[in-house]
Amino acid sequence: MKALNLVLLCFCAITLIGSPLYAGRNSREPVFRIGFIYPRTGHLAKFGQSLSDGLKLGLQQFRSENPQIGSQIGVIVADDGSLASEAEKAAERMITQQKAHVIIGSLSNILNQGIARVTQKRETLLFLPRGTDETLLGDPFTFSLAPTDRRQGQLMARFAQKQLRRDRAAVIIDNLQPDGEAIAQGFQDYFNQSGGQTLGVWKLEAGKSHLPTLMQEIAHTQPQIIVYPGSYRSLQSLMNEARKAGIKATWIGGDGWDHDDLFRLNTDL
Repeated sequence: MKALNLVLLCFCAITLIGSPLYAGRNSREPVFRIGFIYPRTGHLAKFGQSLSDGLKLGLQQFRSENPQIGSQIGVIVADDGSLASEAEKAAERMITQQKAHVIIGSLSNILNQGIARVTQKRETLLFLPRGTDETLLGDPFTFSLAPTDRRQGQLMARFAQKQLRRDRAAVIIDNLQPDGEAIAQGFQDYFNQSGGQTLGVWKLEAGKSHLPTLMQEIAHTQPQIIVYPGSYRSLQSLMNEARKAGIKATWIGGDGWDHDDLFRLNTDL
Protein backbone atom coordinates (compact mmCIF):
# COMPACT_ATOMS: atom_id res chain seq x y z
CA MET A 1 0.00 0.00 0.00
CA LYS A 2 2.86 2.37 0.77
CA ALA A 3 4.31 1.85 -2.73
CA LEU A 4 0.89 2.35 -4.27
CA ASN A 5 0.40 5.61 -2.39
CA LEU A 6 3.76 6.86 -3.62
CA VAL A 7 2.91 6.05 -7.22
CA LEU A 8 -0.41 7.84 -6.86
CA LEU A 9 1.29 10.83 -5.27
CA CYS A 10 3.68 11.03 -8.19
CA PHE A 11 0.84 10.69 -10.65
CA CYS A 12 -1.18 13.45 -9.07
CA ALA A 13 1.83 15.71 -9.40
CA ILE A 14 2.48 15.02 -13.06
CA THR A 15 -0.60 14.09 -14.99
CA LEU A 16 -2.55 17.27 -14.84
CA ILE A 17 -0.14 18.79 -16.93
CA GLY A 18 3.20 14.11 -20.37
CA SER A 19 8.04 13.51 -22.82
CA PRO A 20 10.74 11.13 -23.28
CA LEU A 21 11.79 11.03 -19.62
CA TYR A 22 13.57 8.42 -17.59
CA ALA A 23 15.02 8.17 -14.10
CA GLY A 24 16.36 11.15 -12.19
CA ARG A 25 19.93 12.20 -12.80
CA ASN A 26 21.29 10.71 -9.62
CA SER A 27 19.34 7.45 -9.86
CA ARG A 28 20.94 4.22 -10.86
CA GLU A 29 17.73 2.26 -11.22
CA PRO A 30 14.28 3.76 -10.56
CA VAL A 31 12.33 2.14 -7.76
CA PHE A 32 8.99 3.13 -9.24
CA ARG A 33 8.48 2.87 -12.98
CA ILE A 34 5.70 4.74 -14.77
CA GLY A 35 4.86 3.71 -18.32
CA PHE A 36 3.85 6.58 -20.58
CA ILE A 37 2.23 5.71 -23.92
CA TYR A 38 1.44 8.58 -26.26
CA PRO A 39 1.25 9.43 -30.00
CA ARG A 40 4.66 10.78 -30.93
CA THR A 41 3.86 10.01 -34.59
CA GLY A 42 0.68 9.63 -36.61
CA HIS A 43 -2.36 11.88 -36.91
CA LEU A 44 -2.53 12.58 -33.15
CA ALA A 45 1.14 13.59 -32.84
CA LYS A 46 0.37 17.30 -32.32
CA PHE A 47 -1.76 16.50 -29.31
CA GLY A 48 0.79 13.96 -28.09
CA GLN A 49 3.57 16.54 -28.08
CA SER A 50 1.55 18.82 -25.83
CA LEU A 51 0.91 15.96 -23.42
CA SER A 52 4.59 14.99 -23.47
CA ASP A 53 5.71 18.55 -22.73
CA GLY A 54 3.29 18.72 -19.84
CA LEU A 55 4.55 15.50 -18.29
CA LYS A 56 8.12 16.75 -18.50
CA LEU A 57 7.24 19.96 -16.67
CA GLY A 58 5.23 18.13 -14.07
CA LEU A 59 7.92 15.56 -13.35
CA GLN A 60 10.57 18.25 -13.04
CA GLN A 61 8.41 20.12 -10.55
CA PHE A 62 7.67 16.97 -8.57
CA ARG A 63 11.36 16.08 -8.32
CA SER A 64 12.32 19.57 -7.21
CA GLU A 65 9.66 19.58 -4.50
CA ASN A 66 10.26 15.98 -3.40
CA PRO A 67 14.00 15.33 -3.92
CA GLN A 68 14.16 12.27 -1.68
CA ILE A 69 11.58 10.27 -3.61
CA GLY A 70 11.65 12.15 -6.91
CA SER A 71 14.96 10.60 -7.90
CA GLN A 72 13.52 7.12 -7.40
CA ILE A 73 10.87 7.58 -10.09
CA GLY A 74 11.50 6.66 -13.71
CA VAL A 75 9.31 7.10 -16.77
CA ILE A 76 9.31 4.54 -19.59
CA VAL A 77 8.15 6.11 -22.86
CA ALA A 78 6.58 4.48 -25.93
CA ASP A 79 5.12 5.86 -29.16
CA ASP A 80 1.77 4.31 -30.06
CA GLY A 81 1.92 5.84 -33.56
CA SER A 82 -1.75 6.88 -33.13
CA LEU A 83 -2.66 3.18 -33.59
CA ALA A 84 -4.58 1.03 -31.09
CA SER A 85 -2.57 -2.08 -31.99
CA GLU A 86 0.72 -0.31 -31.21
CA ALA A 87 -0.67 1.09 -27.96
CA GLU A 88 -1.68 -2.40 -26.86
CA LYS A 89 1.75 -3.84 -27.72
CA ALA A 90 3.48 -1.04 -25.83
CA ALA A 91 1.39 -1.66 -22.72
CA GLU A 92 2.14 -5.39 -22.79
CA ARG A 93 5.86 -4.74 -23.17
CA MET A 94 5.97 -2.13 -20.42
CA ILE A 95 4.22 -4.33 -17.88
CA THR A 96 5.73 -7.74 -18.63
CA GLN A 97 9.26 -6.79 -19.70
CA GLN A 98 9.98 -3.33 -18.32
CA LYS A 99 8.05 -3.91 -15.07
CA ALA A 100 6.05 -0.69 -15.05
CA HIS A 101 4.03 -0.24 -11.86
CA VAL A 102 1.48 2.09 -13.44
CA ILE A 103 0.59 3.18 -16.98
CA ILE A 104 -0.36 6.65 -18.22
CA GLY A 105 -2.57 6.14 -21.24
CA SER A 106 -2.93 7.91 -24.55
CA LEU A 107 -5.23 10.51 -26.08
CA SER A 108 -8.10 8.75 -27.83
CA ASN A 109 -10.67 6.25 -26.66
CA ILE A 110 -9.68 3.78 -29.37
CA LEU A 111 -6.01 3.86 -28.34
CA ASN A 112 -6.89 3.61 -24.67
CA GLN A 113 -9.18 0.65 -25.23
CA GLY A 114 -6.15 -1.25 -26.55
CA ILE A 115 -4.10 -0.27 -23.50
CA ALA A 116 -6.94 -1.09 -21.11
CA ARG A 117 -7.23 -4.64 -22.44
CA VAL A 118 -3.70 -5.22 -21.20
CA THR A 119 -3.87 -3.35 -17.90
CA GLN A 120 -7.11 -5.07 -16.94
CA LYS A 121 -5.65 -8.49 -17.70
CA ARG A 122 -2.44 -7.68 -15.81
CA GLU A 123 -4.28 -5.84 -13.00
CA THR A 124 -2.13 -2.74 -13.47
CA LEU A 125 -3.27 0.80 -12.67
CA LEU A 126 -4.11 2.83 -15.76
CA PHE A 127 -4.52 6.61 -15.62
CA LEU A 128 -5.99 8.30 -18.68
CA PRO A 129 -5.35 11.94 -19.59
CA ARG A 130 -8.37 11.45 -21.84
CA GLY A 131 -10.76 8.54 -21.36
CA THR A 132 -14.22 9.78 -22.27
CA ASP A 133 -15.86 6.49 -23.26
CA GLU A 134 -17.93 5.22 -20.33
CA THR A 135 -17.03 1.61 -21.16
CA LEU A 136 -13.39 2.37 -20.32
CA LEU A 137 -14.22 3.33 -16.76
CA GLY A 138 -15.99 0.18 -15.65
CA ASP A 139 -12.72 -1.44 -14.57
CA PRO A 140 -11.46 -0.87 -10.99
CA PHE A 141 -7.88 -0.38 -12.24
CA THR A 142 -8.75 2.42 -14.72
CA PHE A 143 -9.12 6.11 -13.90
CA SER A 144 -9.64 9.12 -16.17
CA LEU A 145 -8.91 12.81 -15.67
CA ALA A 146 -11.43 13.80 -18.34
CA PRO A 147 -15.22 13.70 -18.02
CA THR A 148 -17.09 11.20 -20.18
CA ASP A 149 -18.45 12.34 -23.53
CA ARG A 150 -21.99 12.58 -22.20
CA ARG A 151 -20.82 14.53 -19.17
CA GLN A 152 -18.91 16.93 -21.43
CA GLY A 153 -22.14 17.63 -23.27
CA GLN A 154 -23.98 18.30 -20.03
CA LEU A 155 -21.29 20.73 -18.87
CA MET A 156 -21.41 22.52 -22.21
CA ALA A 157 -25.18 22.89 -21.95
CA ARG A 158 -24.93 24.25 -18.44
CA PHE A 159 -22.26 26.74 -19.55
CA ALA A 160 -24.41 27.82 -22.51
CA GLN A 161 -27.38 28.55 -20.31
CA LYS A 162 -25.84 29.78 -17.06
CA GLN A 163 -22.83 31.74 -18.31
CA LEU A 164 -23.64 32.62 -21.91
CA ARG A 165 -27.38 33.05 -21.36
CA ARG A 166 -28.27 31.29 -24.61
CA ASP A 167 -31.39 29.16 -25.04
CA ARG A 168 -31.55 28.42 -28.80
CA ALA A 169 -28.92 25.96 -30.03
CA ALA A 170 -27.99 24.30 -33.31
CA VAL A 171 -25.85 21.15 -33.14
CA ILE A 172 -23.33 20.05 -35.80
CA ILE A 173 -21.86 16.52 -35.69
CA ASP A 174 -18.94 15.16 -37.70
CA ASN A 175 -19.72 11.58 -38.77
CA LEU A 176 -16.00 10.78 -38.75
CA GLN A 177 -15.69 11.59 -35.05
CA PRO A 178 -17.93 9.19 -33.10
CA ASP A 179 -17.21 10.83 -29.72
CA GLY A 180 -19.08 13.90 -30.91
CA GLU A 181 -22.42 12.12 -31.09
CA ALA A 182 -22.30 11.19 -27.38
CA ILE A 183 -21.27 14.74 -26.46
CA ALA A 184 -24.10 16.15 -28.56
CA GLN A 185 -26.63 13.83 -26.95
CA GLY A 186 -25.49 14.83 -23.47
CA PHE A 187 -25.83 18.47 -24.48
CA GLN A 188 -29.33 18.06 -25.85
CA ASP A 189 -30.61 16.10 -22.86
CA TYR A 190 -29.47 18.72 -20.34
CA PHE A 191 -30.20 21.75 -22.52
CA ASN A 192 -33.75 20.77 -23.41
CA GLN A 193 -34.62 19.63 -19.89
CA SER A 194 -33.36 22.95 -18.52
CA GLY A 195 -35.62 25.06 -20.69
CA GLY A 196 -33.41 25.44 -23.77
CA GLN A 197 -34.39 24.52 -27.32
CA THR A 198 -32.30 22.40 -29.67
CA LEU A 199 -33.25 23.66 -33.12
CA GLY A 200 -31.83 20.68 -34.97
CA VAL A 201 -28.86 18.38 -35.46
CA TRP A 202 -26.86 18.63 -38.68
CA LYS A 203 -24.26 16.06 -39.74
CA LEU A 204 -21.13 16.88 -41.72
CA GLU A 205 -20.36 14.89 -44.84
CA ALA A 206 -17.04 14.29 -46.53
CA GLY A 207 -15.65 17.36 -48.30
CA LYS A 208 -16.82 20.95 -48.08
CA SER A 209 -19.23 21.32 -51.00
CA HIS A 210 -22.27 20.78 -48.77
CA LEU A 211 -21.29 23.40 -46.19
CA PRO A 212 -23.02 26.42 -47.82
CA THR A 213 -26.35 24.56 -47.94
CA LEU A 214 -25.92 23.26 -44.40
CA MET A 215 -25.19 26.73 -43.03
CA GLN A 216 -28.13 28.26 -44.87
CA GLU A 217 -30.39 25.68 -43.24
CA ILE A 218 -28.97 26.52 -39.83
CA ALA A 219 -29.26 30.26 -40.47
CA HIS A 220 -33.01 29.92 -41.04
CA THR A 221 -33.43 28.57 -37.48
CA GLN A 222 -31.77 31.69 -36.00
CA PRO A 223 -29.60 29.97 -33.36
CA GLN A 224 -27.97 31.86 -30.53
CA ILE A 225 -25.34 29.20 -30.09
CA ILE A 226 -23.78 26.52 -32.28
CA VAL A 227 -22.50 23.33 -30.66
CA TYR A 228 -19.71 21.59 -32.56
CA PRO A 229 -18.15 18.72 -30.55
CA GLY A 230 -15.59 17.93 -33.25
CA SER A 231 -11.95 18.70 -34.00
CA TYR A 232 -10.60 22.24 -33.98
CA ARG A 233 -9.10 21.51 -37.42
CA SER A 234 -12.53 21.83 -39.07
CA LEU A 235 -13.59 24.89 -37.14
CA GLN A 236 -12.08 27.50 -39.46
CA SER A 237 -13.95 26.36 -42.57
CA LEU A 238 -17.20 25.90 -40.64
CA MET A 239 -17.09 29.38 -39.17
CA ASN A 240 -16.16 30.96 -42.49
CA GLU A 241 -19.23 29.42 -44.12
CA ALA A 242 -21.38 30.40 -41.15
CA ARG A 243 -20.35 34.05 -41.55
CA LYS A 244 -21.22 33.95 -45.23
CA ALA A 245 -24.67 32.65 -44.30
CA GLY A 246 -25.13 35.53 -41.85
CA ILE A 247 -24.89 33.42 -38.70
CA LYS A 248 -23.67 35.41 -35.70
CA ALA A 249 -24.15 32.72 -33.06
CA THR A 250 -21.56 31.87 -30.40
CA TRP A 251 -19.67 28.60 -30.98
CA ILE A 252 -18.82 26.09 -28.27
CA GLY A 253 -17.07 22.72 -28.45
CA GLY A 254 -15.64 19.82 -26.47
CA ASP A 255 -12.16 18.48 -25.83
CA GLY A 256 -11.53 18.24 -29.57
CA TRP A 257 -10.81 21.97 -29.38
CA ASP A 258 -8.01 21.44 -26.86
CA HIS A 259 -4.98 22.61 -28.83
CA ASP A 260 -2.91 25.79 -28.95
CA ASP A 261 -3.39 26.03 -32.72
CA LEU A 262 -7.03 26.91 -32.15
CA PHE A 263 -6.08 30.32 -30.77
CA ARG A 264 -4.01 31.07 -33.84
CA LEU A 265 -7.00 30.67 -36.11
CA ASN A 266 -8.89 33.70 -37.36
CA THR A 267 -12.02 32.88 -35.41
CA ASP A 268 -14.34 34.68 -33.02
CA LEU A 269 -15.11 32.06 -30.40
